[in-house]
Amino acid sequence: HTILDWADEIAAREYERGDGKMRGLMVFGNADNGPDALRARKYGAQGIGLTRTEHMFFEKERLPIMQEFILSSNDEEREVALQK
Repeated sequence: HTILDWADEIAAREYERGDGKMRGLMVFGNADNGPDALRARKYGAQGIGLTRTEHMFFEKERLPIMQEFILSSNDEEREVALQK
């Protein structure tokens, strides 16, 4: 069982979409990182519907690396930053 059992029951029903095709309800999670995505899938989400990629760069250990990447003068410096 998942937190979204009720949604799974609704999803099993088919509804007509605006284009005349039939489909059930699909539930997607929001995730800013891998652990959030795994958690959403564990709880029954069919996939990820929204991710705020800028949040990945706010983590304390990632921020200096991203700053170094952004402030790089050339491709070689950017590649060095990405390897960290």
